[in-house]
Amino acid sequence: MVQLESFIDPERLGGATLPAMELFRTRAAQYGRLQVPAHGAYTMRSEHAVLTGRPSESLGFGRYDPYTSRSGDEPTSLARLARARGYATLFLHPFHRDFFRRAKIMEAFGFADLVMGEAFAEAPRVGPYVGDVALGERLLAEVRARPTPLFLFCVTMENHGPWKPGRLPGLDDPQAQYLHHVANTGRMVEALVAGLDALARERRQTMTLCVFGDHAPSLPTCKPGFGGRTTEYALFRFGRASDTPRRVDIPADALGRALRGALAAASADISVRT
Repeated sequence: MVQLESFIDPERLGGATLPAMELFRTRAAQYGRLQVPAHGAYTMRSEHAVLTGRPSESLGFGRYDPYTSRSGDEPTSLARLARARGYATLFLHPFHRDFFRRAKIMEAFGFADLVMGEAFAEAPRVGPYVGDVALGERLLAEVRARPTPLFLFCVTMENHGPWKPGRLPGLDDPQAQYLHHVANTGRMVEALVAGLDALARERRQTMTLCVFGDHAPSLPTCKPGFGGRTTEYALFRFGRASDTPRRVDIPADALGRALRGALAAASADISVRT
């Protein structure tokens, strides 16, 4: 499961066609617009909704910052459900452990292993943050190193705002910077689809890849309410008969519930094979 920082289809901003979006439409079992709880920031709201399957409206005042109000106290989070089914659990994020108190929160959510900022000290940056392509390579390496069932949640950083002059050499326009980064996000998604597909065939295992945007970017051309406060998501399945791609526009919490179904189905498949 990969949360893509500030990810929307760049064509919605007048940008170039992203090959990864064609993968969504032709290779994903399910894809579409994802309605998220906030615009331009507050990543934790979308993150919490997907990891728990809980609508933000159910959190009361805690909907504004579920990590402060709940502190990861979610007995039925995806990570905890995965651990109960015998999965290893890994959180992969190339940034500081204390940002959003992420390390403590993710441990509370049920992630046993955390690979975070210090592990990426030598990783290539694109602008101020670790590049998405490099992060995708690390993700694939982690999956290859763990042949047993794994639930992995990865959060990207390359396209985190703000987009200001001096961020990228020779490119000072905020939207141009965003589109440069989002092209790298697309390349990462393409590499993940190809890499996981090949690995599933090699191991004769089933794998599911979910990618989704946490919120739209906070840009002058992308005001609050842009596109009905939606991002993009896709669910890919490997190592099984191909599904006919279908577009289903859903809220972030519904995606979390769909992933619960995928986890249950994968667990049943593992039981049958073992």
